[in-house]
Amino acid sequence: MKNTLYRLDVVVVGHGLSGVLAAIRAQARGLTVAVIGNPSDSAALESLFEIPPTDLNPYPISGKLFSELVAKKFQELGVTVGSMATEIVFIPQTRQVQVTVIEDAIYEADQLIYSPIGHEIGLASLPNAADFLGVGVSMDAWSDADFYKGHPVAVYGCGKRAAEQALIAALAGAIPTICCAQTHFNAGGLDQQLHQAGIAILERTEIRSLDAAPTRKLSQLSLIGADGEHVFRTVSALFLAQGLACDWGVFNLSAEQLARKSFLVAGLASGIPYWDYLAQVQDVDRVVDELFW
Repeated sequence: MKNTLYRLDVVVVGHGLSGVLAAIRAQARGLTVAVIGNPSDSAALESLFEIPPTDLNPYPISGKLFSELVAKKFQELGVTVGSMATEIVFIPQTRQVQVTVIEDAIYEADQLIYSPIGHEIGLASLPNAADFLGVGVSMDAWSDADFYKGHPVAVYGCGKRAAEQALIAALAGAIPTICCAQTHFNAGGLDQQLHQAGIAILERTEIRSLDAAPTRKLSQLSLIGADGEHVFRTVSALFLAQGLACDWGVFNLSAEQLARKSFLVAGLASGIPYWDYLAQVQDVDRVVDELFW
């Protein structure tokens, strides 16, 4: 069966904030655009805790509401929405990009914008977390939760990834509590499962430090609660699920090819620190300007 070929000006791979906004601006300025899912993303735009003010929303709103605005704008402008990318190929002769998606369609374009939502990390936000890697601190409950059956553990984060890690820990027999530094925890649709599992959620709770037992393994967390009170919580493990980083795993391309004009990167893929990226919604103007250059 022959793949259906769609020819466009721009293909955006990933639903990152900068890429989605660049797609809207490019389509509005007369380019034909398709937005394709990125298999390396482990979060969804709708599950992000808060979207800063953009062209679509004058005030900060939840990822869910922002996703609804994006879908409406895509439909209004005629932005094509494709499924998950399975292969990205650069064609040197024509300097074009071909993106194959799971239903065997191929999107061919002059430029590709890579804008991942990415996978979640949180090590940099905790001052001494690195001291406990492998002895209580983990970024992967899927692999490590089995070691803590019957023991209290904490998950640090405010989004769907934190909810998933807490549920995996509970399934493994651990006793998880979610610590969220923000005002509201966004479970990304997993609220009922968390309630059924009896998982406690501490909102507006920051981890100030990690403390060790005489064995040098993690034994307790020093917390600042919503009321400003300094408390200690006994835990055997801390699973980190805060912040975002990009993942280039979808590409099988050389650095030289990625540097060509056919490939533009937006948001997290450009190396901008996550919180700076959200605060400034960087890269959108630059990326769209380069499309017309």
